[in-house]
Amino acid sequence: MLKSKNLINLIVLSKRCFSVKPKSEISNALYCANNVKKFDYENFLCTLLIGNEEKRRNAFALRALNVELARIPSVVSDNKIALMRLKFWEDAIKKLFNNKKSQNISLPKHPVVEELGFIMQQSSLTKRNFDRLINARKAANLNFVTMKQMEQYAEETVSSLNYLLLETLDCKNVNADHAASHLGKAQGISNLLRSIYSLRSYQHLPIPQELLIKHGISQERFYRSKENDKAVENTVFDVATLAHQHLEKSIALMSKVPKEAKILFLPMVSTKRFLEKLRKVNFNLTDKSIGKRDNLLPLVLYWNKFKGL
Repeated sequence: MLKSKNLINLIVLSKRCFSVKPKSEISNALYCANNVKKFDYENFLCTLLIGNEEKRRNAFALRALNVELARIPSVVSDNKIALMRLKFWEDAIKKLFNNKKSQNISLPKHPVVEELGFIMQQSSLTKRNFDRLINARKAANLNFVTMKQMEQYAEETVSSLNYLLLETLDCKNVNADHAASHLGKAQGISNLLRSIYSLRSYQHLPIPQELLIKHGISQERFYRSKENDKAVENTVFDVATLAHQHLEKSIALMSKVPKEAKILFLPMVSTKRFLEKLRKVNFNLTDKSIGKRDNLLPLVLYWNKFKGL
């Protein structure tokens, strides 16, 4: 049986690619794929199922950028250093777009930057979507006051990535954009629920204050909560319901999404399974099953690709 690393090599870049592409390009592509696998496993599985080799490589590069941005708070405790890292990516994106015009700008020696340069050569990407990915994290205060603020954060950090992925397919379709927006909000809100206990050390609770007030609980009570704390579970239910509503809106639009773009909506499968898992444990985020990897997900994703979303 093939080891996971060898499987990535075979899927991300075909043997034909190994024979015609410079080693540096192969190394950059594999760096991106491996980082997505390590830090964003569910989306790694979804991306593996993109049939077109070039489009798959493009998707891994964009997801690798998102991994780099999303991980900054977990690897840097000093806010000033975190902002410096975000400035690095802001400058790198600016140089990539300028380089597309002049072709003589020195780019940072980073595998993800170089892979993004590869995308720029063949796809027309919107700089605004890159800017939103970065700016949302520069201004990030995960202690949201309202549900609307939480939705907006999900839109900027996940939907913006979905728009870029659609652009790599040259998909210009209003229904696809709307579906990508709703899916991004569903993913982003679900991701916030998943990350709640890992964010505790950063003094963030990404549950809107209006919900805490509604259910009469404090941040301290939320983090101390155990099974059968109904106020906490009802709070999580409200957040999960919002994610589910956006997911259902995205699913409802799928019949109007161009066939070639539907592969990019596979994350709706993993998002739906997470929300269903949460429902089965009565919205108790401390249940051990919530943090466990979904071992059936690869098969379920493949089946959904086979039958069409």
